[in-house]
Order: sequence, then structure tokens, then C-alpha cells
Amino acid sequence: MSLHRRKRFSSDELQALEILIGAAICPLRNACQFSAMEQASLTDSLTGIGNKRAMDEALQKAQLLAGRHNETYSLILCDLDHFKAVNDNCGHVIGNIVLKRAAEALESAVRSSDSVYRFGGEEFAALLPHTDQYAAVDVAERIRSAIEALQIDCGEHSVTVTTSCGVALHRTGEGTGQWLARADEALYRAKDQGRNCTHVFATIS
Repeated sequence: MSLHRRKRFSSDELQALEILIGAAICPLRNACQFSAMEQASLTDSLTGIGNKRAMDEALQKAQLLAGRHNETYSLILCDLDHFKAVNDNCGHVIGNIVLKRAAEALESAVRSSDSVYRFGGEEFAALLPHTDQYAAVDVAERIRSAIEALQIDCGEHSVTVTTSCGVALHRTGEGTGQWLARADEALYRAKDQGRNCTHVFATIS
């Protein structure tokens, strides 16, 4: 903070300014600390992307906007295939590296207007505003291809992973729980069809 004027400040004025600034510093510092804590509570500590709480809040907001302004939102759920085998065969350190790299690949595959989350152990999500089923499936396929292309050095060999994706377009009047359940059902179907693929819940016409 800097203060300027043509006339030089008097000693009394400078003292008053010091008192005023001193009184403002504490609330400002507290506000900054609160903001940092709030941000931390919405961030996954391992990958640096949004966590389940952030995802829940984003879905709630998207549902309200979709209802009020008739906006189109799509949700993609992703689950790394056979991730337990990575932890079992290579250890949790390598497993954590895989999760970080998968989050980076997911972020690189979406637009800046989209948001990504880690809401479970090896489960990720992408929320896509102004996106219909056609475009959402394209994004899901980009995510799937980006994760499939990852190669993580595990010393003696490289680790690769694949992901299954489920897509659900928000339906007018449905709650976030219903929307999430449909995306989860689509993800289940993708896994049931052999994994490393994308399934959309609603039929694309």
C-alpha cells in the first residue's frame, strides 16, 4: 500500500496513518489465511486438483445454473483400470506418481472452462459447461487416450494404465445425486464392456 499527495505528511498525520495501517493488517492477514485454508479444503493434496467437496459444490452450482438459464452441462467420471495391481506390483509411491500423472493428463485433455476433480482413490471427474453428449464423448475419449499414453518409469520397467469413462448429460429437473448416479452407471457399463472405453448413459440421437 502506498499513499501520495503533493503536500508532505506531518508527523501527526504519519502517526495516524501508521495506526490505521496497523489496524487493517490483522483483518487482512486473517482474510488471506482464511482464503488459503478454504482453498486447501477444496484441493486434493496429492494431485492438486479439486477434491470431492469441490466437486459436490460445482455440481450443485451447475444444477442451479442449468435450471435457471437452461444451460447444458455434461459430467464425465473416470476410473483407472486395475489400479490395485499397480500398487500391489510397484508399491504406493509409484501408485501416487501414476495418480499425479493421470490428473495432469486429464487437465491437459479438457478446456480451460472445464473443471477436473479427484473424488476417490483412483476415481476422477470432469465437469463440462456448455457441452452436449457428442462433445462430452469426444472429451472423454481425449482423456482416455491421454492416460493410455502415459508411461511411468518403475525402475526395471515402465508402468502404463488405462481408464474407463462414463458420460452423463444433465437432465432438466434432476438433482445432483441422480446426475452423478447416471454417470456412475455409465462408468460401470464401460468397465463391464471390457474397460479402457467410454460409455454414455443416455442414448445419443
